[in-house]
Amino acid sequence: MERLLKIALLILLVLIISTSAIFAEDITITTYYPSPYGSYDSLFTDKLGVGDNNNDTLYTSADVPTTTGDVWIKGRLGIGTMTPGAYKINVVGAAGLSTGTAWTNTSDRRWKDIKSELKGISLSKILALRPVSYTWNKLHNEQFGKNTDLKYGFIAQEVEDIFPTMITQDEEGYYWYNPSGMEAILTAAIQEQQDIIKAQQVEIDGLKARLNKLERK
Repeated sequence: MERLLKIALLILLVLIISTSAIFAEDITITTYYPSPYGSYDSLFTDKLGVGDNNNDTLYTSADVPTTTGDVWIKGRLGIGTMTPGAYKINVVGAAGLSTGTAWTNTSDRRWKDIKSELKGISLSKILALRPVSYTWNKLHNEQFGKNTDLKYGFIAQEVEDIFPTMITQDEEGYYWYNPSGMEAILTAAIQEQQDIIKAQQVEIDGLKARLNKLERK
């Protein structure tokens, strides 16, 4: 009888421990290589490294940031999509910049080999573009989510005929437009147009002077 009582108490203790584990709210996992695979409702860490960031074919602490709050990602990041394509970051939806005025690019002259001046060849190209207003159609909404806002821009296939380096194609053959550099082309076009305006003004001033002489006779 005493032996049966001990067995019953042992079974009861096991059940209590199991129930506590099932209803536990916080689980802490300490692991090294290989990392556990699974799905997590919540995952907290003070710094995160994804992939072989230092290219040594090993997964060690050297692949993880040393600064709290930093994230290193070796591959591509898809936000709102599982197919980031060829881009390091692909965002489906709107992306915001809460501070600052724009993304910054490397631009120091020490990094550049100048190939040509844009002034003299840009105005005709700008005039060849077809600006349009548009909304996304059913195909786009099925792939990236519904968006009915009116937008302004260009058609990538048309831009490719004028500025081919601004257009790329993804793995499914869709065209993408990268306007980086358009500000330089627009600046050159304005400079060309200003030269035309100045030349016309000189001509107008000359005609006015001749007209005034004729009127005084």
